Amino acid sequence: MVNMKNVKQRLGKEQWATHGLKTLGQKGVGSLRIDELCHRLKVTKGSFYWHFKGRADFLNAVLEHWKRIATFDIIDRIEAKGGLPQDKILALFDESNSGVVDFSAEQAIRHWAKTNKQAAQAVLYIDDQRMKFLIPQFRAMEFSKSEAETRTRLLYSLIISEAIIYQKEKPAKRRQRQRQCFDTIVFPA
Repeated sequence: MVNMKNVKQRLGKEQWATHGLKTLGQKGVGSLRIDELCHRLKVTKGSFYWHFKGRADFLNAVLEHWKRIATFDIIDRIEAKGGLPQDKILALFDESNSGVVDFSAEQAIRHWAKTNKQAAQAVLYIDDQRMKFLIPQFRAMEFSKSEAETRTRLLYSLIISEAIIYQKEKPAKRRQRQRQCFDTIVFPA
C-alpha cells in the first residue's frame, strides 16, 4: 500500500499557469525561465515538459490563463447572476476592484505587450472583449451607440487607472471616491 503523504502531487498545467501569472506580476516576463520556475516550485524540468513543449508554449498558457481568469470567468459570473444592465456594470466594477484581478499581472502583461507580438495581441483581444461586454449594457440603458462607447471607454479607463495610480487613502474613502466616479460615468446627469 502506498503512503499518500509521501507521494508528491504533480503540478497540473493550471497550477503552472497560475504560478507563472503570479511570477509575471511580481517579477516581469524575464523571470519566467524554466530553470528558475522549476527551482521555485521544487520540481524537475520533467514536470514542466510534461505540460509544455517549451518556454513559448508556457508563455502562451500564461496569457490564456490571464484571459480566462481576468475576463471571461468574471463576465460569466456576472451573466449568471443576471439583473439589469446597470447591475451588471456595477458588478463588473465591484469585482474589478475587489482584488480578484491581479493588476500587477495586468500591468506586467501590458508592459510585455510593448515588445512582444503575442502579448500585444492578447491585450488587444482582451480590451476588445471587455468593452464588448460593457457597450451592450450601456445600450440597454438607452444610451446612443456613441455615448455607450464613450461611457465604456471612460469606465474601462477608470478600472485600469485605479489599479496603477498610487494614492494613500483609507479603504472606505477609496470605495466612496470610486463609487462617485462610477456614478458620474454610468448614470445620466
